[in-house]
Amino acid sequence: MDLDSHARAEHAERLIMQLRMIAKGAYWYRKERERRELRQKL
Repeated sequence: MDLDSHARAEHAERLIMQLRMIAKGAYWYRKERERRELRQKL
């Protein structure tokens, strides 16, 4: 990958955004699953 510093910064920013979205999705999924398990116990 031969990018100038501006293109590299843009690429890094996009990558970070994607990782954040993945992390947020995983967190939401876990919370949702816990909620479902609690509901089944009641």
